[in-house]
Order: sequence, then structure tokens, then C-alpha cells
Amino acid sequence: MNESQKQNLGIVKAFFRGEVKRLTETPWPVHFFFFCEDESDAYRLSGALQKRGHKILSCKFSEESAKWQVRTEEMLIFDNEVLAERLDRYEALAIQMKAEFDGWESMMPE
Repeated sequence: MNESQKQNLGIVKAFFRGEVKRLTETPWPVHFFFFCEDESDAYRLSGALQKRGHKILSCKFSEESAKWQVRTEEMLIFDNEVLAERLDRYEALAIQMKAEFDGWESMMPE
């Protein structure tokens, strides 16, 4: 791990400890994961997320979970309040759309 990566990792750890409110002023990609029992629900959820500005990365059957997985990408400014609001919003949307919200992931930009 180079010095820049070590510094970025330290900032990310501080963010998750609540010591830093915002990681960056520049939006970067955050991936969100949902699971649906039925194919039709997965495609309906994909459409709803696309209308909200998400890029649909995949909508496919997962052998591992035996469910349909919807993986999306949204460009976000990484801010505690923004992220908390999105998590609440997607949890509510998942319930409404007969889906399960399974979380998010992102890579710290270099």
C-alpha cells in the first residue's frame, strides 16, 4: 500500500468512526444491492431505481442466494447525512417493492 492509499484509508476509518463528516466534495460511485424473490419484482425495482437516477449494473438470478439480485450505482458525495438518508430511503423502497435491501459498497478514489 502506497502513502496515498494509507492516507485515504485513514480518512475512511475516521469517517466511519464519526470523526469526519464528509470524505470528499466530489461525487463518486456507490453501489447498492437488492434481492427479490421474483424476476418481475426485480425488473420493477430496477425501473424504479433507474427513474431515481441509478445506473443498473445488473439484474440477474443469483444461484448463491436463489433470489434475483439488483445491483445499482449512484453518484454520491460521501457525507454521513446523505448516506443515512439514502439507506433509509432504499430500505423503505425495498419494502414497498417486495424486495430486500442488502446494503452498499464503494471504493475510495485515489
